[in-house]
Amino acid sequence: MRSFKDNCRSIDDKLLMVSPEAVMKRGYSYCRDQEGKPVTSFRRVAVDDKIDIILYEGGLETRVTRIDPHGIRKSEGKHE
Repeated sequence: MRSFKDNCRSIDDKLLMVSPEAVMKRGYSYCRDQEGKPVTSFRRVAVDDKIDIILYEGGLETRVTRIDPHGIRKSEGKHE
């Protein structure tokens, strides 16, 4: 039988795995529009809008050049 301390440690480990910092460390990012609102759908932006992308280390200001309602597909051989 597991001790209370072991149970707490297990729960703590699980919480750390899903923390925003840990998620971003795995390559995810947070996007927001110029008003600081989260971008959760392609419907919230238009071509030429500026978008801030917050990464685990730093951030980027980008401009929307294309909108794909089906999800951006990998470009063949363009990115490494």
